[in-house]
Amino acid sequence: MGSLNSMNDSLDKPALNGADDSLNGSRKSITGNHSVSLSSLKGSAQSVSQSMLEYLHEFRREVVLMSTLQHENIVCMKGFCYEPYSIIMEYMDQGSLSSYIKQNKDVLSWQVSLTLALDIARGMQFLHNTSPPIVHRDLKSPNVLLKAIAHPPFIQAKISDFGLSRTLVTGFVSKVVDNPRWCAPEIIKKTTYDEKSDVYSFAVILWEIITGEQPFAEFDIKWTHVLEDKIVQEGLRPTIPSNCTPAYASLIKRCWADSPSARPSFSKVVPELEAMLRAV
Repeated sequence: MGSLNSMNDSLDKPALNGADDSLNGSRKSITGNHSVSLSSLKGSAQSVSQSMLEYLHEFRREVVLMSTLQHENIVCMKGFCYEPYSIIMEYMDQGSLSSYIKQNKDVLSWQVSLTLALDIARGMQFLHNTSPPIVHRDLKSPNVLLKAIAHPPFIQAKISDFGLSRTLVTGFVSKVVDNPRWCAPEIIKKTTYDEKSDVYSFAVILWEIITGEQPFAEFDIKWTHVLEDKIVQEGLRPTIPSNCTPAYASLIKRCWADSPSARPSFSKVVPELEAMLRAV
């Protein structure tokens, strides 16, 4: 495994053994008493192309970012190596939130649902409260991973996949996410956006947790551009179930408000979810 100081030298190497211009690969490994997940660059290129260099610098940026993120609701980086270039992450044995809620939608208790939502909110609060704030920019249920724990409710959610994350200085304009299901209207419109775009994405996850369904699937919209137009121009959102508690429904609606300024910060979301959980 490498150190952060060694990364500059490693990125200047003229060639990579077994690497191409794609980032892929993930597998479980057992090291000592710890389970880890490996994400690596792999392939068989003979020379380093410009796109490869870009990937390597992106790899370095993600390693540096991940090394600063220490929180119980953030997937922990255990280390990295550069032969091949790999990030060694904490192993999350229950898979993604997306898969879990689909498989358990008929048996998921209200307590577990609120606990998962609160875990995500606390992780995002941590990111947004750093200086400068870190905007995830790709928050969605497949990027939330779950881990079995020894105490009730016996499961914990952690945020992962920081490949698109950036520190916020003034605001972003570029659209970096192609899937509009979790994408805030201001990102779809390619206007300036900030950390409140993550709050919108969180609202969609809140909806997923209580329904176990894919966002917007109920409308049977086949074309991405049509869905984007309806989200932006018509304010289309997934239908909140009638049996949803008023407090939870209100939180969803405020978090996916069309105007970013109308969305609450995670510092306000967390105590609301805590109050809901205490009332269970």
